[in-house]
Amino acid sequence: MKANSKLWIIEYIIEPGPGFSVAKLLDLEVLVMGGGRERAIEEYKDLILTAGLELSSTIPTKNGPTMIECKIK
Repeated sequence: MKANSKLWIIEYIIEPGPGFSVAKLLDLEVLVMGGGRERAIEEYKDLILTAGLELSSTIPTKNGPTMIECKIK
């Protein structure tokens, strides 16, 4: 990536607490169907830092997924 490049991740984010969310439903579906899982924002931050990037902003959308903007540290 160039110094001014940005990486955008568009994903459903698992919210804390016991309430219903589409992300939690998708988490179960992905787990059962393919062995994967959805992540909480803290887990995305860890992945982004491990990749040598930093999370610069999160933008929720009206339809459920969140846009996560990353840039070089």
